[in-house]
Formats: sequence, structure tokens, C-alpha cells
Amino acid sequence: MARAYLAVDVELASAFLAAQEDKGLRWLKAKVKGEAVCLVSSGRMGASIGADFDALQADASLAIDEPAFVLFSRDAEALAAGAARSWQLVCWVPDSAAPRLKMIYSSSREDLKGSLGAGFFSSFKDYCANDGGDMAWSHVTGAEAGGAPAPLTDKELFLKEEQKLEKDTRSSVGMASVPFRLADDLEAALRAFVAGEADFVEAVVGDCETLKLAAPHQTLGGAGDLKDALSALDAPRFLLVAKPKPGGGAAKLFVYYCPESAPVKAKMTYSTAKATFADILAGPLGVDPEKTLEVRDAGDLQADVDAVVAPPADDRAIKHAANSKPKGPGRRSTTRGSAKLKKWTPEG
Repeated sequence: MARAYLAVDVELASAFLAAQEDKGLRWLKAKVKGEAVCLVSSGRMGASIGADFDALQADASLAIDEPAFVLFSRDAEALAAGAARSWQLVCWVPDSAAPRLKMIYSSSREDLKGSLGAGFFSSFKDYCANDGGDMAWSHVTGAEAGGAPAPLTDKELFLKEEQKLEKDTRSSVGMASVPFRLADDLEAALRAFVAGEADFVEAVVGDCETLKLAAPHQTLGGAGDLKDALSALDAPRFLLVAKPKPGGGAAKLFVYYCPESAPVKAKMTYSTAKATFADILAGPLGVDPEKTLEVRDAGDLQADVDAVVAPPADDRAIKHAANSKPKGPGRRSTTRGSAKLKKWTPEG
């Protein structure tokens, strides 16, 4: 599974370092903002560790539709003995949160602990909570004692959300029921593409899970290479390309361009949006691409499209030769030119 590799914000790292000396601090709440995990709030120790955990959902303002990390101190005994503090990572991933956010949080847990110091979290397993009922100290102790199911691993969480997303996408029948919606400019460009009035559409994911037009140009024009028509080469995007066929007509292709250098968060977002966009094309808009391509390198865009539209002549020649019946080896000739060879004899 792809890891998010999110950086830890300086404020969070500093607060966690200071917490090793501040023995009265119980928890730190953190959230993913952009490409970093940032500090949001903190809380002090109360009457007991159990009471502090039971009050965590309210005290840390854990929303029912937004994931968060909580670094929770579990070391009452260690503190009394003057030993180093131990922490437990609480991963709050509510069921109602957006699928792509669930994937990001579930895939970045190990990186967060590694950046802060994995040794601080080695004494306790991560605790994952999906609803308010899970945020009870009795559930934590029950899970550790084997009386409750263990939290899902990163891979299990990722697969669960991916399967749920695929099921939701397949069941959608119109634009209003899919997770992403089309902006007006993109819808107009797509309708022009369907009508044959445009040969190129470039779409990107905008704010509020909206698919929008990347740039106002809607034609390949004189671009000798498809990559020259893109508005950016360092970020994922969806392309619709119409190219004339040698025998007449046009081949319409759906291209998912996702460079290896793109941030993992962007890759996950576009991977989520790809199926939705394909359903919109095939359903409400009636676009039926001849082929769907996935391209990682901008330098391969033109060649990959050309290979579909007009396979190289050499390929056709090779296929033809492969289907021809091979000739068997002939008998060795016993003649040289038109003269026959005479058998040598001593008399001759």
C-alpha cells in the first residue's frame, strides 16, 4: 500500500519534545494539513487515566466526520518511578469521514511515530476508533486483554475503504450521486468533446471534491507532443484525447496521467476520483473512450497514444510474418550454374 510520508510540523515536534518534561500533560491532538501533520490542541492530566480517555472525544473536540491523531500518555506508573514517558497513538477515523482522508490517516501512522521517535510508542499498540462508542477506556483495556477485536491494520483499513469506495461508485447512476461533481466549465468542455467540437480536455480535482477544467484551451492545436498541451507536468490529471485514425474517423482515449514525483496525497485523491470520472463519462455524458491509458512519464504520453491510434507498421509486418507458413529446408544443390558436376575417377 502507498504510504503518505507526511512531514511532522515543527510546532508538533517541539510540543512533543517539551511533553517529555511536562509531566502534567496527558494528550496532544494533531491533524493532517496540506502535506504535514500539525498540532491542534493539548490536554492536561485529570483524576485518572481512564477518566481522561473517556472525556477525550469531548475535550479534544473529535468531530464525527473528520479524522485526527491523538498522542495519549499512558505512563502513570512510569512517571511515579521517574522513568521516560510512554505514549499510545490513538487514530480517530470516523465512519462518516471522506474515504480519501481515511486512507491518508491510516497510511501515515508509522511515519508519524517514526518522526517523533518510535521508541516512545513501543509499549502500546495503536488504538483505532471509528465512532463515539469506541472512545471508552473499557474498550481500550478490553482490546488489550483480548476481549474485543483488535484495531484494523493499515492495510486492512486501506482495503476496507477502497472496497467501500468502489462499491459506492459502481452503484452511482448520475452526477448527483457520485463523490465528486463536475464544475460547469468542465461539463461544457466535455459536451463539446462529445459533439466533436474539441479534441482535448484536461481535468483536475479542485476544492470541495470538484472536478474542473485545468486550463481554458480545448484543442491540441499545433502541439507536436501531447505533453506540450498540458498545463502542468508535475501533478496528476485526467485527459480526453481525440486523434484521427489513418483509415478515417477519430479514436477517443481517456488518459490518467499521474507522475511518480507527485505527492502521495494527490495520487490517492486522483485514484479515488478516477472511477467516478469514468462513470460520469460513460453515464450522463455518453463518452465511450476506445481505450483507457495510465501514464506515469510525460515523455511517454505521445507514444502511448500513437500506439493505440496507429500501431507502428513494423508491428503489423511482424504479425504478418508470424502468421506465414515457414518454408522447410530444401535439398542441397548438386549443381553449380548450369553445368553438372562429374564424378571423379582415376581414368578421368
